[in-house]
Amino acid sequence: MVWFGWFGFNGGSQLAVAGAELPFTTTHISAAAGFVAWSLIETWRSGKPTVVGMATGAVAGLVGVTPAAGFVTPGAGMAIGAITSLFCFASVQLKVRLRFDDSLDTYAVHGVGGTIGALLTGVFASSDMIAGHPAANVLIEQGRGALIVGQLQAVLVAYGLAAVGTFLIAFVLRGLGLRFRVSEEAENLGMMCRPMEKRPMPNGLVLLNSSESLRQLS
Repeated sequence: MVWFGWFGFNGGSQLAVAGAELPFTTTHISAAAGFVAWSLIETWRSGKPTVVGMATGAVAGLVGVTPAAGFVTPGAGMAIGAITSLFCFASVQLKVRLRFDDSLDTYAVHGVGGTIGALLTGVFASSDMIAGHPAANVLIEQGRGALIVGQLQAVLVAYGLAAVGTFLIAFVLRGLGLRFRVSEEAENLGMMCRPMEKRPMPNGLVLLNSSESLRQLS
């Protein structure tokens, strides 16, 4: 579903049918390359790939190619998917080793993948495909290095906006008295698993409810 939906995300960015075939194609190829790359890495490290790993690799390919989808060739899209998948795999391993609290690998895949994809856009952007874009002048007049530096600057600006926005949201939520985390007990048990209590019913049956549900019923 995510893979198919990403076609509308990247291809639809054209806001027109004409020209949408390129981002559509690069998106598909990059996702496939990320899928294969992650499975190969897992096979090399663990002897076999995992379904979750391959799905994560596909997402890494989708995230990585998004900034470049309309500006690179299909071959470059394949390279972006594979390279992004490699960096995201390393990021996930680092997250586990450092014990970061990111259960869905949000930053490890989307943050790292988006960053790598944005930088690789500067590496692989085709001069013919960005002819009508201001970046074409940078590439022609200042060279490939200047284009990559420009992409890096854009990444840093995005990081800054995200950091400030997150801080403001956290400040407001904290002011409203909302907690950012559940209790340690709930984390260990899982949000769907809470201490169960027995409640006798008039017909002789026993109804099992969580303690919180019982308090609400009483």
